[in-house]
Amino acid sequence: MIFLLLNNNMSLEILGYSAIGIAASASIPQLYQIIKTKKVRDLNYIFFFLDALASFLYILYGTLKKDYVMMGSAIVPFTNQIIILFLLCFYKENSENTENT
Repeated sequence: MIFLLLNNNMSLEILGYSAIGIAASASIPQLYQIIKTKKVRDLNYIFFFLDALASFLYILYGTLKKDYVMMGSAIVPFTNQIIILFLLCFYKENSENTENT
């Protein structure tokens, strides 16, 4: 069944764009949770840094190869990861200041 779907170019396009949509929305629940609770204590900043770096490299690779679908598919995840990293720094600093008072 999957083999038949992959032989059709339209099915390949749908598969590719579905993957882009899922990848782009994968970090949105984490971003929402951080904004809602303002808590980042248990989050690993290294993961978000490496994920942002990988997305940036996908953007760079897509730009250099003129593969605009690949480049475009990494922009939303990269933006989400940068926002999460900013919030990690902001809320971590706030929670440390709160604990010290």
